[in-house]
Amino acid sequence: MSETGAGPGEVWDEPAAPGAAPQPPPGYPPPLSGPPAYGYGPPAYGPPAYGYGPTAYGYGPTAYGYGPAVRPTNGLAVAAFVTGLCGLIPYFGILSALVAIGLGIGARHQIKASGDSQGGAGLALAGLIVGSVIAALYALVIVLLIVAIHSQSCGGSSVTCGS
Repeated sequence: MSETGAGPGEVWDEPAAPGAAPQPPPGYPPPLSGPPAYGYGPPAYGPPAYGYGPTAYGYGPTAYGYGPAVRPTNGLAVAAFVTGLCGLIPYFGILSALVAIGLGIGARHQIKASGDSQGGAGLALAGLIVGSVIAALYALVIVLLIVAIHSQSCGGSSVTCGS
């Protein structure tokens, strides 16, 4: 046997000293010392003090570590906006636009009655405006169709058709 360790097929005859770390077999690098390679180790600082954790968006410390209170969005406001956008769908638009107007008005009344504790005033207003514009466009198209049909039935002469 050699002094540097056991070769292939040879058995080690030198046991490790009691309490000493076992030595790796020959041909393998020694173990690394320090923290395990899979982690970053413990943080260099302790946890933040109670109630003084990091806050978002420049707000001061908050109770129990929660962020600032968020107002719930009114459901009618969201429905008004969605149905207002659905007014762009052909053959479904006039009904959807009228529903958006009603939902927008109802949502604005609910938001004002809640003392502004509900959000969504902008969505309600957008649904109301989009629904109104689309309803006005549909009304204009209907008026133009009636005028076009009337002028076709009179043979293009509106002077003699009315009498």
